[in-house]
Amino acid sequence: MKLSVIVPCYNVAQYLEGFLACLDKQWGEHDHYEVVFVNDGSTDSTPSLLAEYVAADTRHRVLINQENQGLSGARNAGMKVARGEWITFPDPDDLLVDGAYGYVMEHFLDDSIDVLSFKYLSINKNESCNLNRLMVDSVLWEGRASHKKGHLTPNVWSYIYRRSVVEDYHIHFSIEATFGEDALFNAKLFSKGVRMRMVNTICVCYVQHRQSICHTCDPIKLRRSVEGLLYCIEEVLKLDSPHYSVANWVNRFVMTIFSFVLRSDMNVRELRAMRNRLRDLKVFPLTSPHRTERICFKILEHPWLHPIVRAAVRTKHSFKKG
Repeated sequence: MKLSVIVPCYNVAQYLEGFLACLDKQWGEHDHYEVVFVNDGSTDSTPSLLAEYVAADTRHRVLINQENQGLSGARNAGMKVARGEWITFPDPDDLLVDGAYGYVMEHFLDDSIDVLSFKYLSINKNESCNLNRLMVDSVLWEGRASHKKGHLTPNVWSYIYRRSVVEDYHIHFSIEATFGEDALFNAKLFSKGVRMRMVNTICVCYVQHRQSICHTCDPIKLRRSVEGLLYCIEEVLKLDSPHYSVANWVNRFVMTIFSFVLRSDMNVRELRAMRNRLRDLKVFPLTSPHRTERICFKILEHPWLHPIVRAAVRTKHSFKKG
């Protein structure tokens, strides 16, 4: 078995038709693959849609039904049953470029690497995406992931991993990470100095949904996500060593926290507690912050400013929606 595609599913019935159609166009003449669906306690028609799809080809499709354990729990369950030499984790509310997985299996997956990083195209929900042949046969970079300078995409759906390496290092998705679980997974794995290849090949169309945490102003979701990010910072700091700097990961987590703060309704007590926690972790303030971070510094130092800034941010957000 060459590739296991692990798909966590929770109440995604409205997206499955498009996603499953993309899966059907992945393989061409390739036969050494499997798709592992994990129904994570869905309450809509997701279970029945998946059952029907899997029943049509049980040789290449597997369905796990479990009580709700969250995104990390669903992915971990999929990894436990995966048989492929390689594993990847697409989200069912995104789209896949026609033939992408079959293409990279044939051209880029070999014994010289442990992780393949590919490109993705970001689109809005109502935008169309040309899913036909966005492949480019070009290698951008190769080397040890721990030595890579600059930006590394945090999303696990933009990588393919050698399963044996993930298992040998006992890497899994942290249930406690209610946000940032992808970046934490990658930070832990990349700290081991795994061999990476980055290619200029678009495989995924990442669809931005208004209800996603990246766009929501829901106070409960934002608070939960901030707690998840603080957990990620604590875990990533444990990886810091002379051979592996976690500064880029930590800065990414802190800046995401700041973006959530600007949309949240945190009170003065909560803001001060978060500021003190970041200081205790020695990750606040950041050096050379951007404008958004400078605004958040002011808020955390002077929490009474928060309602004013929050009102401005929400007004801007409502204009974007309109």
